[in-house]
Amino acid sequence: MSQNNKILKKIGAEFLMGIFGALGTHVETKVGLGVFLLIVGLGILLSPKTQDIDYFSQCLVGVILIVMALILFIWRIKQLKKKMKILNEVILN
Repeated sequence: MSQNNKILKKIGAEFLMGIFGALGTHVETKVGLGVFLLIVGLGILLSPKTQDIDYFSQCLVGVILIVMALILFIWRIKQLKKKMKILNEVILN
């Protein structure tokens, strides 16, 4: 199995665990926190316009949470790639 498939499999498993963790309000990993932030950010961004809160501020908070979630996902993927590279070097040497 190629390195990218292993990384995608690991991220997919962490993503599913993050969904279950976010639903149970239990977040342990970067991916779990990212899923939680993504759910909240999408909820804020897609919620109907209210009169109490400025709509621009509401959209801004939603976008910031989604961007933070994406940063966490990218950070975790980079960590896994680095870990796989180190493991491959150890195995080959």
